[in-house]
Amino acid sequence: MNSLYEKIIAESLKTDELLSHVKRNRINLMDLKNYILLNHHDKESLLQQIDFLISRHTKRLSFIEKSSAMLFPFGYTTAFTENIDLREKFKQYGYRKKFKQYHYYSLIGILLYITAISLIIYFL
Repeated sequence: MNSLYEKIIAESLKTDELLSHVKRNRINLMDLKNYILLNHHDKESLLQQIDFLISRHTKRLSFIEKSSAMLFPFGYTTAFTENIDLREKFKQYGYRKKFKQYHYYSLIGILLYITAISLIIYFL
């Protein structure tokens, strides 16, 4: 594993390339960060990239994102843009926790719509 860490350090990848490299090789970001802290003190930019990736993996949905996932579980369209699907955005940029939470709140939104429609039909 150390040789893989050394390869990452030597290549000095951009953030998105580093993310794809980490996904492809199933590297634990905290282990990589600790390895760099112990052996390569001069790699500040790489440590910043890793901190950024760690924050991407652990960042939660905001209240607005949760409510939009529940109200518009299939995405939404505005007059000025195409269909806005936050799931694809979260998946593309590596927001793991946001991606999972968005699926969860979309499912809750779908269930709320089904419940509301069934109640309306029942009372009519």
